Amino acid sequence: DISGFTNLTERLARLGAMGTARLTGIVNEYFQQLLELVHRHGGAVAKFAGDAMIALWRADDDTSLAESGWRAVQCALDIQQKRNAFNVDGVSLTLRIAVASGTVSMIHVGGVFNRWEFALAGPPLVQVGDVSRHVTPGQVGTTASLWDMLVQETHAEPAGLAINERVWRVDAVKAIDTTFTMRELHAVRAEHGEQLRQYLPGAVLERIRMGHASFLGELRRLTLLFINLPELN
Repeated sequence: DISGFTNLTERLARLGAMGTARLTGIVNEYFQQLLELVHRHGGAVAKFAGDAMIALWRADDDTSLAESGWRAVQCALDIQQKRNAFNVDGVSLTLRIAVASGTVSMIHVGGVFNRWEFALAGPPLVQVGDVSRHVTPGQVGTTASLWDMLVQETHAEPAGLAINERVWRVDAVKAIDTTFTMRELHAVRAEHGEQLRQYLPGAVLERIRMGHASFLGELRRLTLLFINLPELN
């Protein structure tokens, strides 16, 4: 997640529509850089949540869970080296990165008012939240279980420090090859359009219907309700 994003948002909000447009451009540029690094290391971005991003590295017949964790940690360190301390409009944006491994469920929920949402659930989602609370901006943290996996099941040779019995700070790992072939991406066919629209917020759909080529950012005064379903994990 990005530290300093709230401060930047509040500063640009004072500029009205111009500030909103500026914030949209900054967020798009910054996340585009992160997306490219994740893909370069073999990961896939699954969700955006405010100023945070969730990326996944899949374990399968060709890649063990330990190796996927190794790749994720190497990507996290690469991101910190290349994209941390991004200075814009007098605000320094820094990154706090947490890595956990295990089983994650990908589920499609909804149906009310023909609206659907792609959701993730599982212990690793809870664990990255715990890890992120114990690392500071500019650092990469992992669960103790992933650290043990890297030590015992890979040649990663991680270097770092135990923050507590559950969390390790990772400072370095031995490089793992990233010159592999990404899985082929299948083009979205026209008949999939209506199904995909069910996953888009109403405000975005309205913009599309009006013929806007790009989505314009907005700043609204709102009251938020947050509902957590912990048993999903």
